Amino acid sequence: MSVRGNFFFLLVIYTVLQSTLASPILSNKIRVMKCSSRCPESDNFMYERGNSYRFTYRMETSTEMGGTNKEGARLLVTADVKIDVLGRCEMELRLHNTQLQISNERGVLKKVKREELEDFKYAVRNSPLRFSFQDGVVQHLCLDAENTDPPWVLNFKRGILSVFQNGMRGWTHDQNVTETDIVGECPTKYKIVWKTPLLVHVTKVKDVLACQKRQDSGRTFFSIPYTLDSIQSPPLLTTSHECDQLLNTEGFLKESHCTEKHVFRPLTQGNAEVSTTVKQSLKYTKRTKEWKGHRGTHIVQSQPLTFDHTTEALNSERGRFKVEKTLRAICQSAALDVRTEMPRLYSELVAMMRLLDKTKMGRVYALLKEKDLCSSNDMPMQLFLDSLPAVATEEALKLMTSLLTSGKVTGVRATVWMTSIGFIASPTHRMLEEVKPLLNNKRTRSSALLPVSSMFYNFCLHHVTQCTNHRGVSDLVDSLETSLGHPLRQSQGREQITMSTSPHQVLLSLRALGNLGHVTRAVHFINKCLIRAPNPLGVRIAAAESFRRMPCEKQTKHRRYLWELFTSPNEDPELRVASYLAMVRCADSSFVQEVLDHVNKMAHKDGGFENKGKDRKETKVGAKAKSDAEVKAFVYSHLVNFRATSSPHKQTLREAI
Repeated sequence: MSVRGNFFFLLVIYTVLQSTLASPILSNKIRVMKCSSRCPESDNFMYERGNSYRFTYRMETSTEMGGTNKEGARLLVTADVKIDVLGRCEMELRLHNTQLQISNERGVLKKVKREELEDFKYAVRNSPLRFSFQDGVVQHLCLDAENTDPPWVLNFKRGILSVFQNGMRGWTHDQNVTETDIVGECPTKYKIVWKTPLLVHVTKVKDVLACQKRQDSGRTFFSIPYTLDSIQSPPLLTTSHECDQLLNTEGFLKESHCTEKHVFRPLTQGNAEVSTTVKQSLKYTKRTKEWKGHRGTHIVQSQPLTFDHTTEALNSERGRFKVEKTLRAICQSAALDVRTEMPRLYSELVAMMRLLDKTKMGRVYALLKEKDLCSSNDMPMQLFLDSLPAVATEEALKLMTSLLTSGKVTGVRATVWMTSIGFIASPTHRMLEEVKPLLNNKRTRSSALLPVSSMFYNFCLHHVTQCTNHRGVSDLVDSLETSLGHPLRQSQGREQITMSTSPHQVLLSLRALGNLGHVTRAVHFINKCLIRAPNPLGVRIAAAESFRRMPCEKQTKHRRYLWELFTSPNEDPELRVASYLAMVRCADSSFVQEVLDHVNKMAHKDGGFENKGKDRKETKVGAKAKSDAEVKAFVYSHLVNFRATSSPHKQTLREAI
């Protein structure tokens, strides 16, 4: 295998397990001499212009399959790093003496062949990488006219610069910031462990689940909260990211050690999970003045520090050949019980399957079903099926839909597949069409409504102008309206309620409308479920929650019924709270004041009681007062908590309060 093929294992770690995903990266094409368009004063870092700062770099990954104590697949990269200071906010990264080791079938690290190592060393050292450095933060990368780094090399260097980066605003106190690096744009907590006149020891922890700008074209796993019991299992992917940094008070990085761990549970066999640990370290060695000045070439392109998932094109036929070869290797490893090979083979399988068109994808499935690729065991088929949610291409989604609607995939795997549909961050137009059979099939409609509506919401996030009039979105809203229909009709002369569909289907439809967010057309039907007092409480609460993703400029136009319910002491406190939460998401300062004015007018008393022997019967006045008291307590507590929140997603409301 070529060194590029070997190093592909490292890229898979970030693309499959780290899943740093969203929409494709956009690069700014420019033509200037300087990398930094601005250069504010530095408070923390004082790297001196004309100096070269030298570091040793080490990166080790280990991928293991659950259920075995043997060593898993490992990869080790070491290098000498030199950072030239071209100016106060402009630097250049150079790599030297790079070494690469990859584990063998026994998990022992071995150096790659000499010719492959030379190819790798040449690729990573060939082009210096300029970058904008704003007092500890790598603002962006700058590619000059002579830079020939392919995407995988740039990603390797992004990883080094991410370890080099420190986004603190001063080294005097703990702080929460939003930091952008190869992981994405993430809420990050910095904590000072100890401090001396010469050194400061800090830790930083990223909230990876809250990260934004996690790049790829339609393949991701990010959490969307559901309340159905059937999908309250652990998430498919969990990730942690922590760093220890030692900072010299003269204004430079002394050491940085980062550990990132990913646990992916795609398999159905007990504890057969895939876990990957990535450890990186950067240690300062010395400073020299040997740098003689920059070449002065023009900057032709700027790129962010976030991961670039651009891959070199590979035709589908060659991709099918590689998939079949990998599946045969999985078959052989399973037959010989060589578990240490499974993580690498699984990663390669997912990456290669993303290259298949729908014809080749179906052909591979047929070969597995007919046991043409493996007759001794069913491990290749199991891994192929479990890989489809991680592949998450249009072709994979089409095959998943076919197997789900035909009933060929059921049980736990069907639940995982359905759940994964809601996690696709950037669905394509064709993906919306591919999932329609799930909604039209009686077998799958109920379990598909929530994840499919979430996928449509993700589509609308990236296609705002096309969303409202998109036929797929309109068809989904029509289908949900039909499920509501005249969901809650009053019988003649009586207050009894008859439903044209089951209460469960009404609840699912309302929650799906809440997931979808673009429900303006369905507001009339939602309000029917919301305002009628005889309707089941759960249905009315779900109707209030249906407004949770509606754009604020539209939600405020339909606030009247929610306000009436919130302010009515005759309503159940739970419904009043749900109505309040639906409105307050789009609150401004005047609305917050209106809420406070209302709750301040609520009765302070707990309510009256009539004594009848040992029985104490609550009066209507008492019930209203009790309802007011509960709502008032919740609103005050909610607003107080919001005043103290540091969540970047809640700052608009915090400022309003």
